Amino acid sequence: MSHQSRIHRRDVLQAGLLAGIGAALPARLLAAGAQLPLITKAIPSTGERIPVIGIGTDSFGDIDPNTVRDLLKRMGEMGGAVVDTAGLYQGSEERIGPALTELKLRSKMFLVSKANSAGATNDPPKPPVSRHGVESITGIDSFNRSLQRLQTDKIDLMMTHWMSSVETLMPVLIDLKKQGKVRYIGMTTVSPQLYPQIADHMRKYPVDFVQVAYSLDDHSAEKEVFEVAMQKKIAISAAKPFGGGGDTGLFGK
Repeated sequence: MSHQSRIHRRDVLQAGLLAGIGAALPARLLAAGAQLPLITKAIPSTGERIPVIGIGTDSFGDIDPNTVRDLLKRMGEMGGAVVDTAGLYQGSEERIGPALTELKLRSKMFLVSKANSAGATNDPPKPPVSRHGVESITGIDSFNRSLQRLQTDKIDLMMTHWMSSVETLMPVLIDLKKQGKVRYIGMTTVSPQLYPQIADHMRKYPVDFVQVAYSLDDHSAEKEVFEVAMQKKIAISAAKPFGGGGDTGLFGK
């Protein structure tokens, strides 16, 4: 790649890279986090500033509700705000909602969730589908279910979870934003082979965010996604910022 065609990380940051939304910050680091200055970035479409690191909740359904409450309490005390969940993160929304209500933290949190159209397939579209299964209800019903579980009347950022849901759900999300039921809309995929497709959707739809995998060992999103994000003023949420996850990530399990 030539020097002229390279997308420099400084440019990416200026375009609004939000480095931690949807990325599971290890609980042990969150609980013991040092009192460092809070780093925020502006959402390109509005200028609103939010913390660059959030907490992913994929495994919250496997955690004791009291532990979830304590993690969110500590996160709030440290100035954190971005909580990333999804309708198919089994048990996660059900734990987050009551915890935020009990802690009276909902108004201080930037709440993110994701929806799928009924029967949508995981990215990439081949078996196994997902450890979370397949969504069985329509997108608007999934959204209303998330509101109920999260004990809120508005979601800050609602995204399509899989690429196979975008065409069906994007008109629904655009309408929900017009109604004021969501503040921002977006879409996600962590499959590099689908980055050309998400880039096409970024050109087509008025999204505020996209979420893709991005880390020290995975820069594959730079080629297709980042340039379009800078052109369209779309915030990038970096999933898996510590690497592949499991035993392969920067922190391992």
